Amino acid sequence: MKAITYYRFSTHEQSEGTSIKRQSEDCMVFAASRGWTIEDTIIDEGKSAFSGANRDEGAALNLLEHEVRSGLHYGKVLLVERLDRISRQGFDETLDFVRLLTGHGVSVATVDGEFYEASKRLDMFQVMKMLSKAEGAHEESAKKSQRLKRRYEIRRAEAKASGIALTRNLPAWLTVGTDGKPTIRDGRDAVIRRIYDLAETHGKGSVRIMRALNAELQPWSGLNGATTAQWNRSFVTRILQDRQVTGEFQPCVKENGERVPAGEPWPDYFPRIISQEQFDRVNSAAQARQSPAGKKSTVVGNLFSGMLRCFHCDTPMLFERKKPAGSLYQRGRYTLKHDEARLRCRNAYSGGSCTNATTLSYYGFERAMLDACLHLALDDRTFTRADELGEIMSKVAEKRRSLDISTDHAKALWAAYAQTKSKMAMQSAMEAEREAEVLEGELQALEASARAASGQADAEAHLSRVAEFRRYLSDDDLDVREQHRTKVAQGFRTIVQSVRFDDSKTAYVNLIDGLRAITIRQGKVISNLNFDHLKRDPTKDKPPREAALIRAYLKRNRG
Repeated sequence: MKAITYYRFSTHEQSEGTSIKRQSEDCMVFAASRGWTIEDTIIDEGKSAFSGANRDEGAALNLLEHEVRSGLHYGKVLLVERLDRISRQGFDETLDFVRLLTGHGVSVATVDGEFYEASKRLDMFQVMKMLSKAEGAHEESAKKSQRLKRRYEIRRAEAKASGIALTRNLPAWLTVGTDGKPTIRDGRDAVIRRIYDLAETHGKGSVRIMRALNAELQPWSGLNGATTAQWNRSFVTRILQDRQVTGEFQPCVKENGERVPAGEPWPDYFPRIISQEQFDRVNSAAQARQSPAGKKSTVVGNLFSGMLRCFHCDTPMLFERKKPAGSLYQRGRYTLKHDEARLRCRNAYSGGSCTNATTLSYYGFERAMLDACLHLALDDRTFTRADELGEIMSKVAEKRRSLDISTDHAKALWAAYAQTKSKMAMQSAMEAEREAEVLEGELQALEASARAASGQADAEAHLSRVAEFRRYLSDDDLDVREQHRTKVAQGFRTIVQSVRFDDSKTAYVNLIDGLRAITIRQGKVISNLNFDHLKRDPTKDKPPREAALIRAYLKRNRG
């Protein structure tokens, strides 16, 4: 049986401990003792099972849940250290999640000895044990949460009364002094005043302030001594909008995974650097300079966000949108089919040390990437019809059970005929066998439907559906466009290892594991998918699925 192991810990502080190592070792030993093959491992770091954060959107367990609902893990087992790794929210939530998995063909096993088999009802003994364990884990977490909450309330009251730093997570211009109170670091108050002077007296915006700071000052170092490459616009903007420069501190607590204010702000808790009057004047002027907001496009502008870097200094490339797709372009009509945007080195743009001042069209680069490897970025799961697949897989399970019953019945009748040689027994056995054959045909049809709903297709069919999918990246319906561009962006993240731009407007693209390399210059693919390292046969030593895809791609592009 194929197993998926799931590891979780609640706080980021635990990442420095042995929690994951312990869970991993225990699960591997347990799987080996059962003869299971660990197919995949998923981890939720810093996700609380008491608050349910490990099942929220973006968590690994949430993604697994969606895949299970789609029937993608039918016949596998989810292996965890204990049930409280999945949920500490109590019996109801734990039982519902286990039923969700087993109802979609996924068994659940724990290292401490529990096993909930797919497609089978939990017996009363299993339910009682789960009730005891789930409620015990929930009560333990609830008591711990109350103790931590009370401890924080006491610390907060003491900090407000004494001025002692409530946390060491202070603004970048502050540190904790020898007396335990927040104090200014290394004369950084002068830099804060310089920023506000440039904004108020000289009327500069965040970009011009950023460039002035890069020309005048070294970037600030962190408490660990690390120094960023340069001042950046977002940090300058944050300083200009942060009330902590006026000495104000807003204590917060976490509720449902989000920070929310805890009571009123504390005035003059931090050393005051900027007066409240100057802070208000600077922010009022900034708001007055902002142009009225127009219609915003709902498309995903940059399909490669976070992946594009400068070849010369390794700084992320800046994506500058000039006109968004779907914007009001001519005579009251939304005619622009794609983003008008450009890429440039963020370091050079900010006035840093990089000499790569080249700008290039983003859309040309995007079009070339779509030409070169969209068929690799979109796999079968992109085309999965999740709702339909879940329903079909339930029917497959029911039909398979019916076939097993019918087959066993036919075998029993043929065994009876072998003993009696009765014509009636033979007729009954033949009828039972025909019924089993009909059920087997129906099962095969359902399994074919399941393969289609799961997105499985041969290489030629895959290339055709990718071409059809690409048309929707510029669809007039912005919601349709956003949906398809989001899937493409996610797909590229699974195959692109690095993209570097040099000052000749050339992009060097490496795919995961060095499998392929692409060179793009000014929106044109100069060297296409590179199969040189595969020598004579580009499909040699490749899995059948990938080999077929390579052959189909080469055939289509050579034609």
